[in-house]
Amino acid sequence: MIRANPFWQFNEQPFLDIVDTVYTVAPKVDTAHYDQTDPAIERHSDISWINPSEETYSIFEKISQGVAHANEKAEWFFDAPLIEPLQFTQYKVGQKYDWHVDQFMGIEDTIRKISFSILLNDDFEGGELQIEAGSPEIPDERIETVKLKKGDALIFPSYTWHRVLPVTSGVRHSLVGWCRGDQWK
Repeated sequence: MIRANPFWQFNEQPFLDIVDTVYTVAPKVDTAHYDQTDPAIERHSDISWINPSEETYSIFEKISQGVAHANEKAEWFFDAPLIEPLQFTQYKVGQKYDWHVDQFMGIEDTIRKISFSILLNDDFEGGELQIEAGSPEIPDERIETVKLKKGDALIFPSYTWHRVLPVTSGVRHSLVGWCRGDQWK
């Protein structure tokens, strides 16, 4: 599949207005366990889940609008109208998430098509988000380290390889999620 835009980045902190609400509604975090069959992928983070509710409506609405905008402007035009519960993720010093994709084919009627990561703070070091954005034939351009500030977001097709490098100082918080749609046809 040829993609004109391998990802869409929202700068200028467009999601800053939901950060306080996320911190208010996010349940206490637990250690995440990675249950994919590939033991070579390391994931060390703490997570909790934010479900749709009257209290979280503004968060889901803002994200839906942002994802729809990115889907159109990046010219993916994916049919992905459903948002899964949101993952509040915390990376402490030394924690990371190795290269992975968010899309898994299975027996479900819908699949993940669009992934997003919203940075909730920027008072940490390390923890850079990297995404595979280029051709394997041009190694220097293949991996892009995305610079985000608190309230910025990265939106990308769920089949795109990405990772979070180890945090070296402080604690990194992000809101991660996925939009689903019918199986590819």
